[in-house]
Amino acid sequence: MTARAVLVATIVLSVAIALAGCAQAGSNATATKDECFRTMAFIQTEMNLFHADSGIYPPLADVVKQLGSKCPSGGTYSFDEKTGVVSCSIHGAYKP
Repeated sequence: MTARAVLVATIVLSVAIALAGCAQAGSNATATKDECFRTMAFIQTEMNLFHADSGIYPPLADVVKQLGSKCPSGGTYSFDEKTGVVSCSIHGAYKP
């Protein structure tokens, strides 16, 4: 299995886990946080897939705009190129 295939499989599994967790959300605050984490999962997936293909990360703002992504609580997203992790200024880091 190639490194890209392992990365894709890991990302797909992470997104599936995030989506499953959202289905169990009981309160609005939890649902809002879960929605933000799903959004971060999609952003992180795009960032890391682009990196796997090209060896560089795309500008975060371009990916956020392309996906039409935003935090439901109004937070801002950041991306750590050293770890490949997306974070929200309100909800914290997305860690699959």
